[in-house]
Amino acid sequence: MQNKINQSGRSMVEMLGVLAIIGVLSVGGIAGYTMAMNKHRANEILNAASIRAMVVSTQIQNGTSPTLVEFGSEKVGNVSITLNPYTTGDATFSFSLATVDESVCSQMKNIISTDSQNPKISDDANCATLTYNKDLGEGTSGGGEPCTLT
Repeated sequence: MQNKINQSGRSMVEMLGVLAIIGVLSVGGIAGYTMAMNKHRANEILNAASIRAMVVSTQIQNGTSPTLVEFGSEKVGNVSITLNPYTTGDATFSFSLATVDESVCSQMKNIISTDSQNPKISDDANCATLTYNKDLGEGTSGGGEPCTLT
């Protein structure tokens, strides 16, 4: 009498197919994660610059020499934000940004393109300069009338 053993399982081709699908999904996930992190870093830099711009704008409107001493370290992550020299009467002021990755710069440009007034960003690959209007568009409501706080 001959014993037959029935074995069931997956073939090598099926296993390789599953591994290929997992590989493709992993590559897509890593690319999406990288893009999301670059957008997060861009938002972090722009938010930090906006806060600093509000402080500088207030200092200019109060007639004092603009500084960033309130912030201590001028770094956001690995990016240095430095106020460029301001001359009284200038309509704009600007910040120099150091060590911005090209991919983060690209995200910053995408974010800023939706805001027509502030800031303006340099057109180089590492977003070296952010320029703001000294009044930041503050003090007016949508119709151009002065705002009052009560």
